[in-house]
Amino acid sequence: MVAAYLPIRWLSVAAHELGHALGAMLGGMYVWTVSIGVGGQLGLRVGNTHVKLGWWPSSGFVAALATQLPGYRRSRLLHLAGGATANLLVLLGVLIVWPGAIGWAIVAAQVWLLISALAFVEGNSPDLAGEWVTDGLAMLRLLLWPEDAQPEREPWLGALIRPDVEPSVKLTAATEL
Repeated sequence: MVAAYLPIRWLSVAAHELGHALGAMLGGMYVWTVSIGVGGQLGLRVGNTHVKLGWWPSSGFVAALATQLPGYRRSRLLHLAGGATANLLVLLGVLIVWPGAIGWAIVAAQVWLLISALAFVEGNSPDLAGEWVTDGLAMLRLLLWPEDAQPEREPWLGALIRPDVEPSVKLTAATEL
């Protein structure tokens, strides 16, 4: 059972994270890292993007940076929605290609990832700042918070990973936060 589960789960996480990366790129964001799986990771570079492949398919992440403030909300929404959209497309594709022969494990894995990605409760992996979020919670926060509060931590992250990109907002001293 585990031998059948791991490849399905790994492909599900890969589709989810690649969906995030594609959504970020479509939104005009700079994709710095795509990490799929954890554990001993194989690292490679595709263009300017670091790609990390781990053997245990428990999670992944996409580090993306909005390089301009105008359109920030749209860029982040595309980035956040890309993962769940990819899982939905994989699920629909599997159901169309193998309607009668599909194992329920594949359907269950895709549905679980789709629900967990859109859930509005705390998720199972922290973001870069150590906060526990889900894609759904981040989208809700993005839609409900005032527009001037949107680029939370990206300016300092951008300065660290991409020095040639002008930060989207000015840095604020830690004492002013």
